Amino acid sequence: MRRSIRLLLLIPIVALSVVAGESPKSAPDTAGGLTDTDRIMFARRFARSIWPMMAEPNLTEKGCLACHRDDQSNTSPLVLLDSPSAVFASLLEEGYFDRNNPSAILTRVAHKNEKFRMPPVPARSWSQEEVRTLRTFIEELNAKRIRKESSLAPQLPTRP
Repeated sequence: MRRSIRLLLLIPIVALSVVAGESPKSAPDTAGGLTDTDRIMFARRFARSIWPMMAEPNLTEKGCLACHRDDQSNTSPLVLLDSPSAVFASLLEEGYFDRNNPSAILTRVAHKNEKFRMPPVPARSWSQEEVRTLRTFIEELNAKRIRKESSLAPQLPTRP
């Protein structure tokens, strides 16, 4: 009898999952709209191709870390730790990869006005190739996020 009651209690949960068009394991479990697998893949790509540009000593004393490190000298809301994976997670969570964020990383490094561009003058600006690498990374990241979010949107059941 108890087992029957437990099964009856599970039926509405399973039905809701089917109607919503998602299985609990496929849903992103953190902000950013990525599955764990996608988040790991993009974090590795970030560490391999984006982080070296951000931490490059030729940009400034220690790249972006010269001004955005986690200490009292940083007056910016952007705080970068020494770990590429921690920086990726933070940038993702805080919206720095979002297209519509005026403080987005791509917006700042590619800005035409040097007053708003990062890194600030007299530091060397990012090259066109570096900006293109960042743009490609962010476009692919956002495309994956949009696909995941649209595939997880509740679907209305169709009538037979």
